[in-house]
Amino acid sequence: MNKLKRYIAAGLITLTLGGGFIFASKKARAKGSENSYRIYTTKKNNFEKSVEVDGVVEARDTKLVYADRNLKVNDVIYKEGDYVKKGEVIMTFDPEDKNKLARELRKEEINLRMLQRDLRNAVELHGAGGISRVEMENIEFDIKKSLINIEDYEEEMAKMLDFIVSPFDGTIISMIAEENYRVNTEVELFEMANLSDIIIVAEVPEYNINGIMEGQKTTVRLDSHEDEFEGVVSKISTLSTATTSKNDSSSSNTTEAYVEVEVTVNNLPEGVRPGFNSKVGIITSSSSDTVAIPRTSLLENAGEEFVFLIDENNIARKKPVKTGISSGKLIEVTNLDIRKRVVIDPDNTIKDGDLLVINLDNSRGRDGGEKKRP
Repeated sequence: MNKLKRYIAAGLITLTLGGGFIFASKKARAKGSENSYRIYTTKKNNFEKSVEVDGVVEARDTKLVYADRNLKVNDVIYKEGDYVKKGEVIMTFDPEDKNKLARELRKEEINLRMLQRDLRNAVELHGAGGISRVEMENIEFDIKKSLINIEDYEEEMAKMLDFIVSPFDGTIISMIAEENYRVNTEVELFEMANLSDIIIVAEVPEYNINGIMEGQKTTVRLDSHEDEFEGVVSKISTLSTATTSKNDSSSSNTTEAYVEVEVTVNNLPEGVRPGFNSKVGIITSSSSDTVAIPRTSLLENAGEEFVFLIDENNIARKKPVKTGISSGKLIEVTNLDIRKRVVIDPDNTIKDGDLLVINLDNSRGRDGGEKKRP
C-alpha cells in the first residue's frame, strides 16, 4: 500500500512538472511567432525633400526662319525631325523670280547709260543755246530716278535667295515649306532647335509651386535613359497655364493651373532630342546628418506619432517621435538617435513590452533592413 502511494505521488509530481513546463513554454513564446518583423537600423543621412513632376526636353534656343521675298520653293532637302549641321543647305528656291528681276535690273542699267549719254549731249546743246536749262534738268531728274530704281532692284536681288542653310547644329522641329510652295513672307518656312543648349521644361501644379526657387538642385530621369542626371532650376515662369479635365465622378470639369519651371542640365547625352519625356525631382529643402526612418514604420494614435524600437532582447518599446520633412519612402525623425532598431510595417496588435520574432533573412536595401546573420 505504501509502495502504491509512492508511485502515485511520483506520478503527480511528474504531471505537475510537465504541466509547468507546458505553461512556461506558452508564456515564453514570442509574439509574432507566426509573423516575423523586419527592422531598420537608423543612421545619419543627407536628407532631401523634393517635388516630383513631369518634364519635357526642349531647346532653349529655337529659330524661326522666314524668307523676305515671295519666292517659290524648288527643293526641300530636309524634313521635320531631321538633324542638320550648321551651314548645310536645307532648301533651294526656283531661280525664275530671281532671273526675271535680274533682267529688269539690266534694263534699268541700260536706261541709265542712255540717260547719262543724253545728259552729256544736252550740256553741249545748252552751251550752244540749242536747249533750255529746264530740258537739261529734266534729264538730270530722270537719271536720279534711274539710280534709285537700280538701288531698289539690287536690294531686291539681295533678298532673292538661291537656298537657305542651317544657322547652327540642330533639329528641324517644324517644316512648313513644301516643293513648289509659294512663300508667304509672314509665315515661317521652318523652325530649328539648337541642340547644343538643351533644357527640361517641367509643369509644376499650383499647389506645389510655393517653395520652388531659382538655383535649387534637381534630379532628372529620362524615359529614354536609365541614368539619373543632375540639374538646377534656371527659370520660373511668371504666368500659369490652366488645363481642364473631365471629372469621372460627376459631370463637372476640373481646372488645374500649372507653372512652367525651366531646368538646366549640363551633362545630358548627345542622343537627347526635344520632345523626350522625363521625371524631374525639384529639391525644395535639405538637411545633413539627419536620422530618417521608413514611412511604413510610423504609427499614429490620437494625434501622437510613434514607432516601435527593438532592444537587444527583441522586446518592442514604444517610442513617440517628432517627424520632419519626407522624401519618397523615408521621413525625417528629429528625436531619434542612430543605431536604433525600428520595426518596419508594424501592425496594430503590437504592444509595448511584446517579445517579437525578427526576420533576419532580409538583406539591407533601400529600406535599411538588417542583413542576415551568419
